[in-house]
Amino acid sequence: GHLSVHIIRRHALSMDGRTRYEEVINGRPVLVQKEIMSPPRQKIKAVIFDLDGTLLDTEVLADRAMFQAFGKSLPESVREHIRKDGDKLPWEIKSKILGMRGSEWIPMVLKYAQEHWGVASSGEEDGITTHALPPPVDEFWRRWETNLSELCLDVKECPGATSLVQELSRLNVPLAIATSSRLVSVNKKRIKHEEMFKHFQTIVTGDDKAVKNGKPAPDIYIEAARRLGVHPSECLVFEDAMTGVKSGNAAGCQVVAIPDPRMDKAVFSPMADAVLESLWHFDGEMWGIQLNMADCKNRIVSGV
Repeated sequence: GHLSVHIIRRHALSMDGRTRYEEVINGRPVLVQKEIMSPPRQKIKAVIFDLDGTLLDTEVLADRAMFQAFGKSLPESVREHIRKDGDKLPWEIKSKILGMRGSEWIPMVLKYAQEHWGVASSGEEDGITTHALPPPVDEFWRRWETNLSELCLDVKECPGATSLVQELSRLNVPLAIATSSRLVSVNKKRIKHEEMFKHFQTIVTGDDKAVKNGKPAPDIYIEAARRLGVHPSECLVFEDAMTGVKSGNAAGCQVVAIPDPRMDKAVFSPMADAVLESLWHFDGEMWGIQLNMADCKNRIVSGV
């Protein structure tokens, strides 16, 4: 009647280029959470942040700006339904485009709009009425950025963003931003957030000449690490989107994911070194960073 459990062996498994650990208990493999078991590959010397959805809560504003960019091509019945849904892009398409550059996500959204919202495609005419055509990709992108720039003057930070950046800066950790947004857009978004932005040594944007391919390609994180003078393997990346997590991974960085609450966190586990609910949950110990954001939050709350 006595059940004995013996760990027979433990060995590393490579999954998506990440090390995880497997314990074989009584002949049955059991995967152990790598946040607990997996030591960092090496101590972190620099931190690189994604911007939209990671530091600044731009995602709802981005959706609103996108619906505006359709102009009269979006049927009023669809627009009304979207308004009732809080001006949010349906998650089935939103989840696919998070973190992408406009040149990549706009064609995907236009295709979705044609298939699901009755938006006309070029050369398509309705027998009874001719729907207004949506603008071409470049014009859509320009409208979207203009709309978003106006909305983003009041953009809020993501929970814990300024505090985390300030604390890392206090510890003299070199900091960068690697964002798919274009420079003109970033300059608008940062206007009311200089207390955060002043701590960054460099900002690499999606339209930077050094960034040939957008996320999930590694270009932008490799370039950010180069500008900080730190090897990518010694950089810790913060990302909210799978596209960005893949980008950081491909660059050889270590990655912390803070997914959108609508996203299944389990999807990120094989790809990220840690998956957090918010930046307030960050504990830097496993990367050799003496910073626990929960303690920091408690100090702020207690006014210390």
